[in-house]
Amino acid sequence: MRKENRGNSTCPNLENRGHTTYFEKIGRVSPVFFLLLAGALQAGGAGTTVEQVHGRARELLEGKGKAADALAVLEEGLKMHPKAEALHRLAGIAAFRERNFERARVAFETAISLKPEEPFNYVKLASLHVCERGDARAADQVLARLFDLRPRDVASREEAAAMWAKCGETDRAISLWLALARLDPPQAWMYRFKAGQLYHAGGRYQDARSLLGRALADGPKSSAALAAQLGATLARMGEKTEAARLYRMALARRPDAVLRQRLETELGALQAR
Repeated sequence: MRKENRGNSTCPNLENRGHTTYFEKIGRVSPVFFLLLAGALQAGGAGTTVEQVHGRARELLEGKGKAADALAVLEEGLKMHPKAEALHRLAGIAAFRERNFERARVAFETAISLKPEEPFNYVKLASLHVCERGDARAADQVLARLFDLRPRDVASREEAAAMWAKCGETDRAISLWLALARLDPPQAWMYRFKAGQLYHAGGRYQDARSLLGRALADGPKSSAALAAQLGATLARMGEKTEAARLYRMALARRPDAVLRQRLETELGALQAR
């Protein structure tokens, strides 16, 4: 199954705070910057394209880490190109980084109205609701709109599951990983592995054991990570002999240096008990 384009989703688990408006933050931007911006826009006039505005803003945002300056460029650009989805999307990202969550919400909602088939905007808007505002129900509603529009889109569901996990909504993440296992059977082992990892991290070792065992049976025989994770779960459950066997299996699968060192340490600790 071909996967559709996915957006990047970053979602730090930050406490819910009130937002600062764009005009309150505008004083942080250098006056010289606005003179340069005005000159650039005047020189470009009506010929200042969406691509030019997007490029300038992205360089400020990604190249120089100046989210407030990038947002200022985008606000001016949107006066000329109010229906440019790419500019609204980037404005949402810049406002999100500035913790101006209301401006980010408006930007992503506008981007969705202009290009409803773009998954990134839905996932980012959902992450804003749950990670920054603690409103999982609102995030559910946003994602439901996306999933109704793209009922078999694997990529957007992967992004959403990762977002739920990053925002601490473990049960929702697990539910979506398991839904993906049903939606994309050839990759079911991978989704069970991800759900099993979350069960393990939450101390639900019996649930983790069941899913990880299926992932190991169905997944690639060269994967050291599958055997290592199941071994770690069994070690936590006190099944030392079986855990040691799985650690040895993982070592035989030629893991990378970091995993090899961890496996050797864990195996040594089991054998010393």
